[in-house]
Amino acid sequence: MDNSKKVFKGIGIALFVLIVLVSIAIDVWFIYVNNYAPKKIIENTYEIGMQETADGDKKHFIEVRYNSNENNNGYEMLDIKLNYMLDENENDFYSQGIQFVASSENTKIDWQYLIDDSMQYVSWSEGSWYNFRNNKNFYGYFGTYFADNYNYSSSNDYETSTISTNEINDETSFKIQLGDDLYKMKFKGTTNEVYGDENLYAQEYAGSNILGNQRYNNYYFYQNIYSFVYKIYQAVQSLENGTKSTMIFEFCDMFDYYKYDESTGQYSSTAYQNIDILTEEFKSYYAIYIEKVADGARKASDSLFNAVAGNANFNITGDTSSDDYFVGKNIINCDIYSFEYVLVGDNSYSLKLNDAFMKAYSSQAGKIALRIEIDLDELKQKNINFFGFTNDSGLDKFEVVECYTLETINDEVVKTEVDVWIG
Repeated sequence: MDNSKKVFKGIGIALFVLIVLVSIAIDVWFIYVNNYAPKKIIENTYEIGMQETADGDKKHFIEVRYNSNENNNGYEMLDIKLNYMLDENENDFYSQGIQFVASSENTKIDWQYLIDDSMQYVSWSEGSWYNFRNNKNFYGYFGTYFADNYNYSSSNDYETSTISTNEINDETSFKIQLGDDLYKMKFKGTTNEVYGDENLYAQEYAGSNILGNQRYNNYYFYQNIYSFVYKIYQAVQSLENGTKSTMIFEFCDMFDYYKYDESTGQYSSTAYQNIDILTEEFKSYYAIYIEKVADGARKASDSLFNAVAGNANFNITGDTSSDDYFVGKNIINCDIYSFEYVLVGDNSYSLKLNDAFMKAYSSQAGKIALRIEIDLDELKQKNINFFGFTNDSGLDKFEVVECYTLETINDEVVKTEVDVWIG
């Protein structure tokens, strides 16, 4: 009888310990999911956070593809594509993106916390030579070693690709829908609203001199495209290969927001102040579509931009006949200096490709495509009104992937897509 009691007592203790351990494991799991893991939307995910044109075309504001290269058969690569409204009419999308590619098949994208060395000392505080404090502000940002980055832009969803000269920076604005309103978003850039982990690392990395004294008076963290990419890169590491899903990614506080007023046709001159309310009300709009694969980047079509390292014909598979191999063209950027002007009346001119351009590129017509940018402000300075292209413009000999005008209206540069029509 005593032995039976001992057995039951032992079993009871074991079950109690097991229950406690399971409870602790569940608590730890919920803490991880609530605070650290990317939040997966399970039901009706594809509609959440979608941007929609007036014609009903839908895209996520952010699309991500990550080639982790865990199979060691290519290059580690991270693509981030941002889709936003081309203009306030919300008729079309425009896309910009950035791509990080490891510098070799044997290296990883290695992120480092860097110091902006251009920031110089401000002043020295009072104190002895061995116990001074330096009134210099610390400015830090993320960067990569063993990796290169490339900017892309497109109005045709990268049917043709090239490296963009329009790099994403602190002045880049993204027109996105939040609820029923349109906002212009811009990176905050340098701000003292630092993220805790990065700020602590900054202090550990550069917080004291050889004597242990404080070296910096304040710590500032650049909230820019590189910080944005870094946070996405960190988030996708915990996902399984084969992931194709929509995730909530809270990046609201990295941007300033300017609301569009339809009655005036202008954006607010000051940023929206109550970010907490904005974050709470529009949290579902910070959904990004992520695809993660175990392969490395091996061909151009592995990329959201149909190009790897700016090369639309990138292919290390050894098979150039593959159905998904993207045969791209080199994109030639044309501006007003690529044309000559033909007067059609009262300071109005139609454009045709000039002799220098035709001599340089006509023999390559089948291998290149043109992106045409017409700067109306610069033409106005020359007292020229743009009136399309002439019948013999020469454009019929080339593929034109994009043609648009730039014009300053109400202190903002407005980009307008135009058809290559005959004047």
